[in-house]
Amino acid sequence: MSKEKVLKISWRVFLAGMSILTVLFFFDIKFVVLGINILVLDMLTAGIWVFVRLCRWAGRENTEKRTIVVVVIILMGLFAAPVLLFGLGMNGGWYEYAEGTEPQTHRTFVVEYCRNMLQKGTAKVYERFGPLLFPCDVPEYSGNLALDELDAEYASVYISEEQQAITVSLFIYGPRFHIPLKLPEGTAKTPERVLIEQPVDDDHSAFLVDTKGQLGKLLVTTELERTPTEDCRFTVHFSVWNPASMDEPLQTMTAGADFRPNCYTIDANFDGYMDFTCTYIQGNQVYYDHLWIWNEGDSRFESVPEYDEISVPDLDEETKTIYGFTSSSGGGTGLHTFHQWASGNLLCVRQIEIYHVGRSDTVRMSIQDRIANELVEIYHEDFSSESSGWLDAQMVWHDLDYHGEPGGIYDIFQQQLIDDTHDAFLVSTGGRLGTLLVTAELAMENKNEFGTRDITFSVWNPADMEQPVQTFSEEFMMGVAPEFHHVVDADFDGFQDFGYLFFLGNQPNYCHYWLWDEEYGQFKYCAPLSEISQAVFDPERQVVTGWARSSGAGDGVTTFHRWEDGELVCVRRVESFSPWEEPSVVRVQDRIDGELQQVYREEFSWPGEEPEGQEAWRQAQHKWCDLDYHGEVE
Repeated sequence: MSKEKVLKISWRVFLAGMSILTVLFFFDIKFVVLGINILVLDMLTAGIWVFVRLCRWAGRENTEKRTIVVVVIILMGLFAAPVLLFGLGMNGGWYEYAEGTEPQTHRTFVVEYCRNMLQKGTAKVYERFGPLLFPCDVPEYSGNLALDELDAEYASVYISEEQQAITVSLFIYGPRFHIPLKLPEGTAKTPERVLIEQPVDDDHSAFLVDTKGQLGKLLVTTELERTPTEDCRFTVHFSVWNPASMDEPLQTMTAGADFRPNCYTIDANFDGYMDFTCTYIQGNQVYYDHLWIWNEGDSRFESVPEYDEISVPDLDEETKTIYGFTSSSGGGTGLHTFHQWASGNLLCVRQIEIYHVGRSDTVRMSIQDRIANELVEIYHEDFSSESSGWLDAQMVWHDLDYHGEPGGIYDIFQQQLIDDTHDAFLVSTGGRLGTLLVTAELAMENKNEFGTRDITFSVWNPADMEQPVQTFSEEFMMGVAPEFHHVVDADFDGFQDFGYLFFLGNQPNYCHYWLWDEEYGQFKYCAPLSEISQAVFDPERQVVTGWARSSGAGDGVTTFHRWEDGELVCVRRVESFSPWEEPSVVRVQDRIDGELQQVYREEFSWPGEEPEGQEAWRQAQHKWCDLDYHGEVE
């Protein structure tokens, strides 16, 4: 056989082998030698073949012109190569490889990774058999891929007893892969082994929570549903499992998030049992977490909605405090919050708010402390915006044992008598007099056969306690108690008012309200508010909602009031009745031309006859409780 024929056959065999290895590459079986995969070898082979063919072509005839063409083509290729590499680097990078061998089993594993110039990319682990790489049954990693020059020095592949797997750790800051080992028959899986068997992708993740309780380590899996919630872009479903019994979850929870959840285990309530959080909103300088705390008595996690409002929560084990801060500018203004646990509830015990006063050159630092179960301003100080004096002044208030100089509002309140006939609370009016002290004294004698008694309220300026700013009385049936007062901006004018409970029935309850008049510097009684049961004040919609239940069937009267020219007027009244063995009724009145007029009335079948009638009755109530709803459009 001639030499030329041998070369031709060898070349064809070589091309056939290259083709087979290239096809295998796309079936995730990869030929890699010295960190170079088959695709790179294909391109090198094609480049050499093209170069040889061009050189032969240039040497046949018109040598000078053909040589110029070859040189131009080569220069274009040299120019295109860095452009191609730059494009790959920006978008997804190119394949790179890191390799390590487990010393006991002598199994060699290779991590194939791609990363772009933003240090983000993907990584997948393979097991080497000669020059071929076979994929391991381990999820591909996708995310941050910041590599370090010390990766090679600290790279390791070892058997993890906890995971019952071979751990491939070839990067300091990169992913770690766990390849499950085949277990002897009858060997129980560890929680760590169960964890690595869970699917992890763009929509699924899993982690362990070592509760430190009777159930020990629990597995929590998450599933991202691309359905928006009221406040977030996605819905996240959490399932809690006992790794020793994976037949069904111990409990399930649902929460909203703006992205794939990042979850962490912490002891948020400092009780020695581990809890977990899920970051659901993240901005430039802030983030917010959902929190579930472990209840050892009930063997389940419980949601803590108050934690959702804490920006960048920071736990202090020593003081048992959760600190949060929301920045409003680069100058140190914003809101500092301090939360502590009391009787199982998470309460804000102090706020430090630093803000610009209107459009003026003044920056105000306002300190609010929780007193009588209300956050009230106990101190404020103004600074010029150029001074930045608030940066140092605020630090003393980070000590929760500090409540201002002796004789301040906090000390004055602590001196007040609170018992069966006396009460005291603070009202941060937001006006020129700032925070005022209100004391209440219950008269000893009944006024009538119903047991009503007068309560005398005295309003004091803590800066001058010689005599009250004003004094007034009103009839009450409930007596006095710290939980009876309610500080709120009832007329939405920016100044705080207060109410005091005077009647409490099976459900309906009524308060007397006094509104702060900044012009006169006094509280003024508001009789219309005392007629609204269980008043709820919505400053965003400028609506006062009332609800008076008639029975356990869920029927009653819902009212909606608004302030118009200083007068409280009812803009909608929804009456719902569900009498026994009679049709249920929904009747709606809207304010039209200055008076309430009926705009809707409908009867629904008695539930004993048609159960679906009760649901339709409830839906009708719900629709008309939206003030933007005015009936079905025909």
